[in-house]
Amino acid sequence: MLIKEGSILRLHEKGLHRIDNIYIDCVGGQTYDVWVEITDLDTNKQDKMPAFIILGLINNCQLYPQEQEESMKKYHESVNKKIEAVYTSVWDNGLELEGKCIYHPSIKTVTDFGDSGCNVEDGTLVDEYVTLPDGTVLREKDGVTFEY
Repeated sequence: MLIKEGSILRLHEKGLHRIDNIYIDCVGGQTYDVWVEITDLDTNKQDKMPAFIILGLINNCQLYPQEQEESMKKYHESVNKKIEAVYTSVWDNGLELEGKCIYHPSIKTVTDFGDSGCNVEDGTLVDEYVTLPDGTVLREKDGVTFEY
């Protein structure tokens, strides 16, 4: 059985998992450690674990090549997903400006800011956040970056 990035496995009775990344740490040209990053396809929860744990489970797992193509398609769709949202900037002079933007959930980045129509050269930005269509508000403390 060949297991590589993108392979779909059923590990024990834990459901289907996709191998997302395989990391090999080398020191002085010698393999030091091997890590595997997996995604539980039922919960979308990601985990990273030493490869020996996965290898220990291989005897009790099954490979699902038919589901692999569909899973990879869904994975690429989620990576390329863009959400139209509202960017809000709050300034020290009390001004609060809103404009359209695009939120990229897979990389937690806000881009393509719309013009708010205001000039705030004399103010200092004190807060900024993005509001998603479902009302969720995300800030830098939530891991979001703003690419102006």
